[in-house]
Amino acid sequence: IDRAAFAIFAAKAFNAAPHEHSRVNAAFHWLGRAAGKLSTVWRVTSMLGYGGDVLQGFWFSPSQEDNISAGDVVAVFWA
Repeated sequence: IDRAAFAIFAAKAFNAAPHEHSRVNAAFHWLGRAAGKLSTVWRVTSMLGYGGDVLQGFWFSPSQEDNISAGDVVAVFWA
């Protein structure tokens, strides 16, 4: 009886493998798409934040002193 019950459970598990594989594959596909969207959000917000800093540096720095050049502003950002 034990061997028969084990054989039934093994057959059920073997028959469910394609179904479980498709469910896991769909979950991983969904996770991949979600990670891509999250990466896009972080990329855009980082770009806007850093771009705003660079814009402020080039816009406001020369107005503070007359003798500052664009190269000096770039040197500050690379420092």
